[in-house]
Amino acid sequence: MTSPIISYALASQNPERLANFYGFVIDGHISHTNYSDYFEISTVEPSKIQVYRPSSNQSRVCPSQNKSGSLCIEMPCAKDPLSKLMDLIHELTSKGGSILVEPVLESFGAEAWLVDPDGNSFLLLVPRLEVP
Repeated sequence: MTSPIISYALASQNPERLANFYGFVIDGHISHTNYSDYFEISTVEPSKIQVYRPSSNQSRVCPSQNKSGSLCIEMPCAKDPLSKLMDLIHELTSKGGSILVEPVLESFGAEAWLVDPDGNSFLLLVPRLEVP
């Protein structure tokens, strides 16, 4: 059996704006399809689904309460993941995104919950670069 293609679909009243936002976030190639108001964003790297237990040592509330899944965008590893995350957040807020839950530094890296220009929440993650 061949593997299926797994994708994430987002409905939007302004799909071109949202495609441009996420195209920037994941450094993807945006294609306008034969259908009006339908865009695809592709990347060189394969996508993956991440399943995790939220950190129990955090006093913050997970913004996806009453939902079991959300888009997670994992950026390349960094020696200083919090600084890299803050730089990314600055760029994304200038493109219409906003912070939902302030960035935190964890043992595995830095993460923050953001909101895209349409109000969808997503997790932005910068893993810590393990230096031997």
